[in-house]
Amino acid sequence: MVYPNDDYESNKTEVLHGNDIIIKRTLETFSWVKKEMDAVIDSEGPAKYVLYEPIWSGLVSVTKRGVKIRGVTEVTPDNISYCKKMTKVGELRHLDGIRTNFGIADGKQILLHGVSQEKDPLSQAILTSVKGLVEAQQYMFENLWNKAIPAIQKIREIEEGIKPDIIETITDPAKIQNLYLNLLRSASKEIMLIIPTANTMNHQDDVGVFALLKEIIQDKHNIKNKNKNIDIKILAPLQINDNHYNIHHQQQKEHNILMSSSLFSSVPLQYRNIETDSTTKSIIAIIDKKESLVIEIKDDAKDTFADSVGFATYSNSRATVLSYVSIFESFWKQS
Repeated sequence: MVYPNDDYESNKTEVLHGNDIIIKRTLETFSWVKKEMDAVIDSEGPAKYVLYEPIWSGLVSVTKRGVKIRGVTEVTPDNISYCKKMTKVGELRHLDGIRTNFGIADGKQILLHGVSQEKDPLSQAILTSVKGLVEAQQYMFENLWNKAIPAIQKIREIEEGIKPDIIETITDPAKIQNLYLNLLRSASKEIMLIIPTANTMNHQDDVGVFALLKEIIQDKHNIKNKNKNIDIKILAPLQINDNHYNIHHQQQKEHNILMSSSLFSSVPLQYRNIETDSTTKSIIAIIDKKESLVIEIKDDAKDTFADSVGFATYSNSRATVLSYVSIFESFWKQS
């Protein structure tokens, strides 16, 4: 048994080879640890911890002695049963993309190990009590721990098919356009759309937004889709005060875009005016009050959608989406 007391070599580092040696030293650590054990393991780790009986028994034993166990891993559909079991011996959190494996015992010793591509689950490891290395690894663990979410939350998302909250920033104009059109296409109940400027109206036509809205409406009136009631509300400038554009031409083009088809006048597509300078210079799309996409207009004088936009922010967070719903409804009432 190795116990890191006052007589222990506090600056010792060993390279361990072979699965049996690594497991032996791990079990020795279980025998002396007193306060806490922190670990980061990849998605394959939970199965190895649970299925290898000596390791699992060791975890149960240290828990009974009052040792606090914290772990960060990536919860997946394949390891969900093992992650559930691990929550019984310690606090487990989920973080996407974990590719490292290390453990820290009482803030005094770390074991960093790699996963073999061969039969043995562990083939090489570094065991060290060098203070600077231990502190650096502890700092890394705390950062990952703070970024991670409770494993039970991720488990519930997987089991119940819940889409996790996302706030994502996109900078590629092509990806922004594809996401924009796909979100509109995915609507099942309602589309709220703010188009802030006259030139932005033209860009919507150029990238196919209005053609897509027409398809949605036509699909609604298809006999097979009568239950697909999608309300479309658009806030956009009806009057153009920008000297950069030919006013008559712009007004005529916008009118033709939205009103030339009798289809638009016979369905619940509602279109209200906003003053160009009264709202943010961003396209705001809200889908079914569940998802939002805010596209920054970086340079409204540009001729194309790709050149005019900056970054976009997508979210399905309820709080974020409802804040944009509130903004939309406020402008809608004022219009």
